[in-house]
Parts: sequence; structure tokens; C-alpha cells
Amino acid sequence: MSFKVEPLSKNVSDLGEGPHWDNKIQSLYYVDAFVGDVCRLDVKSGESEKFNLRDLVTIIIPFKTDNNLLLVSLRNKCIKLDSNTKQYEVIAEVAPELKGKERFNDGKCDAMGRLWIGTVLEGPNGVVPEGGSLYRLDSNHFTKMSDKFTISNGMAWNLNNTKMYFNDSEGRKIYVFDYELKRGTISKRFA
Repeated sequence: MSFKVEPLSKNVSDLGEGPHWDNKIQSLYYVDAFVGDVCRLDVKSGESEKFNLRDLVTIIIPFKTDNNLLLVSLRNKCIKLDSNTKQYEVIAEVAPELKGKERFNDGKCDAMGRLWIGTVLEGPNGVVPEGGSLYRLDSNHFTKMSDKFTISNGMAWNLNNTKMYFNDSEGRKIYVFDYELKRGTISKRFA
């Protein structure tokens, strides 16, 4: 098997990440994190669009009910962004007392559509070791599910949704949790 790699877009990102493929509209959503851009690339036409939110963004996921509505992380908030009007509403905020010093890094939705998202804690000398946590979005608030991570990253589930994998980039560890899909709970953390 051979592959040919070629650019689909001429857009250049400072830190392009948080990709989400939307099969319904054959588009790739992603963010330019530190620039604050939310981006969509139509891979068939090559057309792309982006919108700047003027703060750190790390994930973008279209709502199942309406592809014009996007779930986006905005520093320490999750927002519902209307891609047509560019208006948004805050769904939930993590650690408001820290004024954005605990901020989101990576997140994914499980098979039931629940958002799981990890954080990084920024201190005066950079990222605080083991200062980040893993949260689950429950309606309009976040529930802390685990903690003591440095840079939360790379979530995934096995095919039968009995294991959840979670990466701590700075700690150079991959954690495995037993996962209960129906209730959206984790247990037995292994590194």
C-alpha cells in the first residue's frame, strides 16, 4: 500500500490542533490555539473559513443537532458558537476563581456525546507540574473526574467503551481508566 501526502489548504497555523472530522459535511474542524482561530476546511472544494475569538481555543466539535453550532473551548470556558452569526454563549466555566489560569487543553466526546476535557494550570513560571485535571461536562457545569496531570492531552476509548485512554504529554504517561459508558464514569487509573 502506498500513500501520497499533499496539502489540502494553504492556510498556515501557529499551533493547529484539536481536529474533528465531520462526516456529514465532509469538513475538518480545527483550531489555531494561541491565535484564537476556529477553522473549518471543506476537503472537497478546498475552501476554508476561520473566525477569531481573541483568546486561547483548543477544541472545536460540531453539535449533532446543527452543524452551524459548535462547541468550542475558550480558555477556561466551553461555549456554544453559532458559525453563521459568530455569536456565542457560555455553557460552563471551570475554576472561575483562578481567572483563566486553569485552562483547557484537549477534549473529546464519548460514544454517548458527553464531553471530557483536560486542563493545564499555569503558574508564574509556566505550567504547574500535576496542576491539571480531567473534567466531564454535565449540562452546564464541570465535574472533576481525576487530577494530578501536567498537560492533559489525547483522549480515546476502546471499541467496546470499557477503557478510556488519557495522555499527560509533559508527564510522558498514558493513563488507562476502566470506563462505564452508560453512567460516564471512570475508575481504576493505571499509568
